[in-house]
Amino acid sequence: MSASIRKNSMIKNSLSAFVLGAVSVTSAQSFAGEDWDVTAGIQGAVGDYSNSRQRDKKSNYGFFVSADYLESYGFTFVYDNSSYDYRKSSDYKTNYGRSSIDQDAYFLSGRKTFRPDALNGLLTVSFDIHHIDNDDKSKISDNVKVYAPHISYLTYDKNYYVDLGYANSDYYKGLTIDQWTPTAGFAFNDQKDWLQMRGYLISSSKKARTQNQKSAKALEVSLTHFFDGQFLNLSKIKGTAITGERFYAVDRDAATVYNLGDVQRGGFSLLAEFDVTESIKLTLSGGNERYRDKTYKDDYSVTYFYTGLSTSW
Repeated sequence: MSASIRKNSMIKNSLSAFVLGAVSVTSAQSFAGEDWDVTAGIQGAVGDYSNSRQRDKKSNYGFFVSADYLESYGFTFVYDNSSYDYRKSSDYKTNYGRSSIDQDAYFLSGRKTFRPDALNGLLTVSFDIHHIDNDDKSKISDNVKVYAPHISYLTYDKNYYVDLGYANSDYYKGLTIDQWTPTAGFAFNDQKDWLQMRGYLISSSKKARTQNQKSAKALEVSLTHFFDGQFLNLSKIKGTAITGERFYAVDRDAATVYNLGDVQRGGFSLLAEFDVTESIKLTLSGGNERYRDKTYKDDYSVTYFYTGLSTSW
């Protein structure tokens, strides 16, 4: 009976996501014109946990819409539905009687770009909002709210970039996570390559809820190479590596909140983007992330594969 209810819930979520996506894309097309740059797409991913006593598999799907007006201001909306499956012998399934958690995540971002004469570049300020709703009976990962202001600077020649982001995350029973993310990037090799480094400085209001850690630090390094599209319509590849530790992290580039309390202890990913046509892009990505659950003395990893399809006009 519970499996049937969960299946019906997932079907309703799928239909809701499809309808909302269609409405969003249609609305975007209605105002898109010469002054607007609009991108919309669908995405999905699957993941498999290794050596975890609690978790087995995960999957997600969603859509996004992003629009910018004359490089002056814009917005982005992302919807994602995820399912996390637990092992038959896990404590979560034993204590709460659930074999999985179904989750809806919403992301909304607005931005404004300025061109101060003294800076010789673009100064962009933005504000992001995340909301996560799921059926976690423990409520630890449910009803998550994140507010994240951000400021960035890019030179007019697009060779140098810096930013500073902040995220305040609100969790069950007063747990608050503060995160600072300073970032620097630069182009080289005639702008065919881009190197970016981002720091994660994270602190917890209740270390008993974050694996008995008050703070965590991590460094994310990514290298992107751009192609001319002559080989298999490949436009770019991107490799990313994370070292150090972080918990309850907010990834602004992926519009993702890691709302599980386990400590991430590194990871890597590889992404490839293809120009299917002049306006349609295909993105393929895969990676591995390592975690530690100190409660169960559990060191595990998750391997995932992602695909996305987007169109611009």
